[in-house]
Amino acid sequence: MASVFTIEDFMAKVSSHRGLARVNRYIVEITPPTSLTSAAGVDDVPPTDVEFLCSAAELPARSMGTSGFRYGGKYAMDLPYEIPPTEASLSFTETNDYKCRKFWYNWMEHIMSVDSYNLKYFDEFKGTIKISTFDETQDGTEQPNHKVVLQDVYPSGIEQIPVGWALAELEDFQVNLKFTRWKIEI
Repeated sequence: MASVFTIEDFMAKVSSHRGLARVNRYIVEITPPTSLTSAAGVDDVPPTDVEFLCSAAELPARSMGTSGFRYGGKYAMDLPYEIPPTEASLSFTETNDYKCRKFWYNWMEHIMSVDSYNLKYFDEFKGTIKISTFDETQDGTEQPNHKVVLQDVYPSGIEQIPVGWALAELEDFQVNLKFTRWKIEI
């Protein structure tokens, strides 16, 4: 006979795990490549000016590439053989000085100049991004509940911002990121 599951059981189980996680309790820390921050002619936009404008972030997905394997006339089994790289994105709300967008333009220009089309070496344009989440009782100065570190990260695209006479919304845009790996720090 199946046991009866009550709302009290559910609440007790959730409480034993410090409650349910909320998606609106996070901070993003951006560490661009050191060669970008020291490059001549680059507008000095500190990452801290960009981080607080991050209106949405994605914790990365993880998947495995599989291939069919047969043996002894049995049905094929899909077995993993690789962990393909994934992508993530960050959304930002823009300010009137467009420093946030300029930060990401500068990083992409640092990767490959639109004037010369010279591509930097990978080690010269990769950075790190940390995404930390907190529970409702924390204010962001305490130890996070969960922290993910995107390693060897770089921006692969900046989405357009639609403007128009009939629009009165805040300007938002998304930055697409590529990275080689990610790890859970907490």
